[in-house]
Amino acid sequence: MNITMKLCAIVIAVASIGLAPSLIAISPADANSHYCRDQKGKSQDWVYGCQSGWADHNKCLSYNPEEPGAYATGYKVGWNHGSCK
Repeated sequence: MNITMKLCAIVIAVASIGLAPSLIAISPADANSHYCRDQKGKSQDWVYGCQSGWADHNKCLSYNPEEPGAYATGYKVGWNHGSCK
């Protein structure tokens, strides 16, 4: 019984080490891409603005929406979801 418990602990440790890189590699860029594209009824300009705003805020760039319109509106939404620290 003691050997079974040790073997189980080793299996869990090896599995954890094997899965850790895939959990770390989840990218915020994927999140912005899916979130922005999944918005119903939004134009392609809005989606592109949303993705750009989110990516800029994740890179801690300054808020810089273009001229007023769908792109700027989407940029603001994406910017608000970004995670600049």
